[in-house]
Amino acid sequence: MKEKLNIELYKEIYIEELKTKVNIDSQLSLPMNLIVILIGIGLFLFQKHYVNSHNNSLYMLLLTKSLFALFGGLVALSTMYLMKMYLNGFYKYQYLPISTDLQKTEGEFVKSNKDQAKMLKKKTVSNTQINFDAYLRDCYIITSSNNRIVNDERMKTMYLSKLYLMISILLIALIGFLVIQK
Repeated sequence: MKEKLNIELYKEIYIEELKTKVNIDSQLSLPMNLIVILIGIGLFLFQKHYVNSHNNSLYMLLLTKSLFALFGGLVALSTMYLMKMYLNGFYKYQYLPISTDLQKTEGEFVKSNKDQAKMLKKKTVSNTQINFDAYLRDCYIITSSNNRIVNDERMKTMYLSKLYLMISILLIALIGFLVIQK
């Protein structure tokens, strides 16, 4: 009975990691939309600055160009982290073996336990279930541990992407203030 409880625990952990994967995937659209909007605003302000740049002092011209360069770098950095998050942090998710492989493995346990039972001349039917449950539990542990690492890496890169996006928003607001006040 204790083995069943352990399998259920690891099964729940495995399922939660897959739900986390779906949750992370669903959070991708907001940063993508923000990047597109920020690039559009940045290009609009750059065009406005470029048209009116002949009226500015050298100090103001260097400041706005530097801020535009910093803004472009932050948006590029945010995009890079977002792509890394989308590509699962260059890690791979793992899944349980397919049902036919599980069935084959269970059959191998049955055959192995029958062979042992013949050699020992006793019944070992319950050993088959115990061994298969242990195998299944190990599959749950290995896959959910790997998926946890992938999810943690994706969450970290999502955080960095959002952080650079927030800084970019503040920076584009400052650039907008400097360009429009002219």
